[in-house]
Amino acid sequence: MNARLTTGMAIMALALATGAFLSMEPPESGRSPDPDTRGTAAAKPSVSGTHADSLLRTKTRHREIPAENEARLREIEQGGVALNEIPDTLRFLESLPDDLKMRELRVSLIRQLAESDAPSAARLAEALPVGGARQECLNGVALVWSNQDLNQAVAWAKGLPEGDERNEVLRGVAYEAARTEPLVALNIAAGLPTSPENDALIQHSALQWATVSPKDAAEWAGKISDDALRDRALSNIATVWGESDPVAAAALAVSDIAPGRAQDDAVIGIVQRWAQSDPEAAARWVDSFPKGSLHVIAAENLAKLRPDRSR
Repeated sequence: MNARLTTGMAIMALALATGAFLSMEPPESGRSPDPDTRGTAAAKPSVSGTHADSLLRTKTRHREIPAENEARLREIEQGGVALNEIPDTLRFLESLPDDLKMRELRVSLIRQLAESDAPSAARLAEALPVGGARQECLNGVALVWSNQDLNQAVAWAKGLPEGDERNEVLRGVAYEAARTEPLVALNIAAGLPTSPENDALIQHSALQWATVSPKDAAEWAGKISDDALRDRALSNIATVWGESDPVAAAALAVSDIAPGRAQDDAVIGIVQRWAQSDPEAAARWVDSFPKGSLHVIAAENLAKLRPDRSR
């Protein structure tokens, strides 16, 4: 066999092998090229991470939900569920692939039932598997029940198993209580573990109380054992108190709040409010401060409100 024939056969074998390789399906674990760009230099950007997971869930959901279930799901989304059908509907939703829309539908149904029968809604929420959907449903019951019967809602929330789930539900009840029963909210907060979320609840509830009874709120806040939290709560109370009784608010700020950011905030808030109702009294109060950073801060804020006054 001559050299030219041998070379031609080798080239043909290489071409056949290359064509077979290009026609092979990639292994399942690999990333296949986009069919629109296979064999070209440019390729579509790949989808990864959370977005890829979201697309996969969407495709999976539509592939796994039979047509008859799709029709029922559309009916649920349009609000076509009677109260006595809610338990069966929740079980139906549990059988479908989990996604944000399913969670929103469950919470909506639980809250709908809670409007007319909060204890039944609570039992259905508690029967859900532990996780985000269950927490959201429990929170929904807490919101509705607290506005119907606060005492019953508190008792129910306290009866939940110890843990983060129970603490979050109790905080939800407390936030609702803070609008009308701030002392109830503060007592709930006092029984919860220390956390940034609980600190925020205490400050919020004390502030709500200060709008109706600042003296009582200040007395309660003054007993908080955490120094920093106590000063922040008293600062908020003093600021609100400055609207109705700046003299009492001023005494609270100077005598009960330790020097620092919380006291500075309280003094500034009081000066800003006092200067609107009695600027001369506000100025005399500021002039009574010992020379130092607090006096400077208060004087500067007063000057901004009274630019015509010579300091």
